[in-house]
Amino acid sequence: MNARPPACARTSTITWLLTAALTVGVLALAPTPASAQQRQEAAGEQAVQRLEKQYGPETVRSVRELVQSLRSQDVTVGPLWDKALEGASKNVPEGRFVAGIRAYGKRLADASGTLPDPADRSALLAAADALQRGVPESAVRDVAGQAAGRSGAESAIPLVVLGDLVNSGVPVENARSVVQAALKRGQGPREMLVTSWAVRDLIGKGQPPANAARQVGRGQAPTPVPGVGSPPADVPRPGGAPIPPGAGPPEGKGPPGQKGKSSGS
Repeated sequence: MNARPPACARTSTITWLLTAALTVGVLALAPTPASAQQRQEAAGEQAVQRLEKQYGPETVRSVRELVQSLRSQDVTVGPLWDKALEGASKNVPEGRFVAGIRAYGKRLADASGTLPDPADRSALLAAADALQRGVPESAVRDVAGQAAGRSGAESAIPLVVLGDLVNSGVPVENARSVVQAALKRGQGPREMLVTSWAVRDLIGKGQPPANAARQVGRGQAPTPVPGVGSPPADVPRPGGAPIPPGAGPPEGKGPPGQKGKSSGS
């Protein structure tokens, strides 16, 4: 029988995966289109005021032009304003700030084009994050298409898991097969995150990533850690801010033998 990873490693990985499930589900109580538009406008005004104080007029103009370009493509711009505020709060140098915002805007536009419902903010954030982690647009489109009809965490978590598996070294085709098989079985967000944990667990025990994904996809992986699929009663229900693009397990907090990766914007 395979030995379980140390309790601290299991707990840290589980904590991150559950946090992803809970935080990316912010739109489980999705606002109406009108309230979403009002929220975007308010966020935009707040961001502009902050940028005007911190950067020059050229930077503010660049961000406004990018926002207009995204809107002309029917891309939700709220995440871009959020990213702008994040960069300003971190005092990112002006040159890096503009380059980073432009790159993120392009990623949002690319992600929007892969989704059946581009207005689904949770799915948009998860798709953009998957692209940043190296998942090709075709794989994101396939998984998003199979999850069509879901919303909030239901639509986003398959993409979160897809990006996490690829980020863990699983070949794209194997990662896509695992996620699509989970969707076909009707797995919900938390069950799907257990699937991701099971792959990481096998990788941490020395299995090549492709083999680990195949075992989990075929249902041959060890039983996941008890309690992960049904978190304790004190674990909050989905809500809160979406996971930031590029978020991942803390460095060194993955399963044994594997360090978590994080991607910058």
